[in-house]
Amino acid sequence: MPKRIVELLSPAQDAASGMAAVRAGADAVYIGGPRFGARSKATNSIEEIASLCDYAHLFNVRIYATLNTLLDDKDLSDAERIARKLHDAGVDALIIQDMSWLTLNLPGIPLHASTQTDNRTVEKVGFLHRAGCDRVVLARELSIESIASIHRALPGVELEAFVHGALCVCYSGQCYLSQKLFGRSANRGECAQACRLPYRIEDTHGHTLRECAYALSLHDLNLADHLEALIDAGVSSLKIEGRMKGINYVENVTAYYHQRLNTLLARRKDLQRPSHGRVSIPFTADPRATFARPFTTYFATGRPDRLANLDTPKSVGEFIGEVRATGKIWIEVENGNRLTNGDGILLVSHGKAMGCRVNRVERNRLYPFGLNGTPTRGDRVFRNANVEFEEALQRHPATRTLEIYAEMSWDGEGDATLTARDAQGVSAALRVGEPLERAERPERQAAIWTQQMLKASGTPIRIVTFSWLAGSHVPFMKQSSINALRQNLIENYLKAKMQAYRQPSPKARKTATTYPPTLPTDGRLNVSNKLAELFYATHGVANPPPALDILQGIPPEMELMRTKYCLRHELSLCPRQAPGTKAEPLTLTTQHHRLLAEFDCARCEMTIKTLPDARG
Repeated sequence: MPKRIVELLSPAQDAASGMAAVRAGADAVYIGGPRFGARSKATNSIEEIASLCDYAHLFNVRIYATLNTLLDDKDLSDAERIARKLHDAGVDALIIQDMSWLTLNLPGIPLHASTQTDNRTVEKVGFLHRAGCDRVVLARELSIESIASIHRALPGVELEAFVHGALCVCYSGQCYLSQKLFGRSANRGECAQACRLPYRIEDTHGHTLRECAYALSLHDLNLADHLEALIDAGVSSLKIEGRMKGINYVENVTAYYHQRLNTLLARRKDLQRPSHGRVSIPFTADPRATFARPFTTYFATGRPDRLANLDTPKSVGEFIGEVRATGKIWIEVENGNRLTNGDGILLVSHGKAMGCRVNRVERNRLYPFGLNGTPTRGDRVFRNANVEFEEALQRHPATRTLEIYAEMSWDGEGDATLTARDAQGVSAALRVGEPLERAERPERQAAIWTQQMLKASGTPIRIVTFSWLAGSHVPFMKQSSINALRQNLIENYLKAKMQAYRQPSPKARKTATTYPPTLPTDGRLNVSNKLAELFYATHGVANPPPALDILQGIPPEMELMRTKYCLRHELSLCPRQAPGTKAEPLTLTTQHHRLLAEFDCARCEMTIKTLPDARG
């Protein structure tokens, strides 16, 4: 019985980050193209992506390009041109949101339905697959059991699920808050992150419940302890969020999940990873050591007690201890001796967060620099920048090598032949055509050949064994000449490896299908061009309305966000937590805007609207 393929999918802001992800153990990398990515500040040229593809494909690591924003009519021809250039550059799949992609004249490249297409149900996932998507990226809000139900109903659809990173508070692709408040569309890659702003929370009587709270800022996802359950539920691609994160985050978090996944596969012989190469991680991978808000499993196994960090939207990192005493220029912190000069710390004091660097550490006494507040006894202290860890990453980063086996054959006359092969069956040969003479001391010369052939090559390729074909004679050759032969053999192997790689072809076959009547047919379809309109019309949605993002002013009564996160639950004001409590609306006020949070208890969801007198 063939093994199931399980892929670890890592983010990349640029080619350098993508290569770091490959070295740290990624099986696939997703990266923004020149335009149309949901992170408008993480764009990359075709040339940069081509260089990443060339490197990644050596290890059979796939590269996916994110083209997951809404398109205008004027964008369509450029979108088609970019898709073709990306395919020519070696990209293995396109991650899309706009349905016009399913009608464009594209090269033979698989399409993955982005989580921005709001994929929460069997009906939606099945529709997207029948419409032509090979893979569907599931909504983060789904439980593991819900994922299993989708897989049971649609066993032929590749399912991708997030396992780590930042969480959008709204169902993905359905958030119009940034567009309404700041004129920046999240569906066009320009989210202003209104969910990370501080708000004053008030009840219907005008009583202030929290003066300054990051009421919509969720924890970060971490499902490292649930990888096996996700795989058994039918997930084939485990995705790390973070295309706007730095290279240290990408390398560290990828390395961590690579190790966790390998530990799992060591006892699950029915599972297999698709990429090749030996990964070496000389540092202790720890997701708390780079950008990390407090972690949550979100709704994977049920609703957690707490989902948001009301004190700060920033990276919190690793909890160190509480403040024991304070002085004029120092604070004493339990376990403070774990810190190092230059570390970044975050103090949480009476619901407020303040951060700084540590100028000097003397046992448990810290001398902070640039602290924007006054610490008090009992404040919680976190390390959110670890100098020693960052230096270790720089000094000893992860490496990945392809191991090959070299062999020499020479019958004592004419040319000799060097061959190289790998575990996947890719091979290359090199003819040694210079005049050769038999070594006078063959055993000693054979040892020199072996020593020089096994030397490091300055490439990702490592010759792990060197042998002689039975009956071969040993030629005499200078060490420098042997070294040159080794490099030439490796170059020939690299060419053969690249030629052996095959970009995947689409598997999904478009079939006549009707848009499920149970799904929304309003502005949430996100129709922003004539081809998307035609797509829905062809699939049974007559006169689909325009996307909310292109309306000239979203009406104040319009629902801007729907979320499974509940602020009343977060504040312990849910009727299920406190019987007799009513699920009355709450008001959220920030500097220039007032929002109304309403609660749909039947669905266990919260909605956000602007109040009629909202400014801006």
